[in-house]
Amino acid sequence: MRVVPCIIAMIVFGATLAALPLAIRHLFPDEYDEAMAQDRRAANSRGDTVAEYDRSCGFGVFDQSIVLQLAGAEKLTTLAKFQNLHYAYPKFHWINDNNLNVELGSVRGLSSLRGKAGNIRISYTYTMADKVQ
Repeated sequence: MRVVPCIIAMIVFGATLAALPLAIRHLFPDEYDEAMAQDRRAANSRGDTVAEYDRSCGFGVFDQSIVLQLAGAEKLTTLAKFQNLHYAYPKFHWINDNNLNVELGSVRGLSSLRGKAGNIRISYTYTMADKVQ
């Protein structure tokens, strides 16, 4: 009567092999989710919009940046890329239609700081966090 457990083991093994490609596709997706954050954005009176932009996959967010979309434009302009420590940031402050301050808080990494986009001048407020050894 050892045949029955052997058959059951073969069925379970076959089902596991059949489900393996689905599990791999779920853990390592071919596509990424990219979007301007709905809760972290601000627009000036002209309609220029600045926002946090996240790119994520099955493992979580791996690319955080700040983007600017000029009024009437479809294209997004990347202002900065960062690795943030605190979820309360970034914060955006339009001083007027042509001057924007981006408050990043304490960041681990920062690159591609852009000081001007179109006729908008951008300033940044941040501190660099200690790197974890």
